[in-house]
Amino acid sequence: MINTWLVAETGWENYFYKSRSIHESEEASQNIDLWNSIVQPNDIIYHLGNVFNKKSNFNRRILKELNGYKILRIGHSDKRNLKQSCLKVFDEVYEEDILLDGQLCLSHYPLDDVTSQKLINNGIIVGNVYGRKGSRILDPSRYYCISAMQTSHSLIHINDVRKHFAII
Repeated sequence: MINTWLVAETGWENYFYKSRSIHESEEASQNIDLWNSIVQPNDIIYHLGNVFNKKSNFNRRILKELNGYKILRIGHSDKRNLKQSCLKVFDEVYEEDILLDGQLCLSHYPLDDVTSQKLINNGIIVGNVYGRKGSRILDPSRYYCISAMQTSHSLIHINDVRKHFAII
């Protein structure tokens, strides 16, 4: 069975390593092992931005070792590492929002409230899954934040998102 996972902002929060010492590689290796124990090679990963930071070469090396078919919705910090770098470690890269299963809008920033309401009222989407923590949200029932800073560095399974929006 192929699973779908979502994550965002792994670059800013030192997702793969927390220390700044010589042991970064060892800590990263343990986190890679943890990721690969959860994510199978054929699973799908949607990364909703901010995967690269000032340690982009280190992150790029780690990303190559992670299981899963990796899809990136570019975030604001990824733009300086745009496409060439991203294409080396992601299977697909998008600068625009992604419509998943014809129900969920996957974006880096949350949709503005007026746009979100129009899309929901017209039956185009059920909700907006976004990756950028700290954005102002008026109606949490229409939004789901998957930032690593929001989720305690956890990968979010698509079924958890579906439950949030009552589509499972």
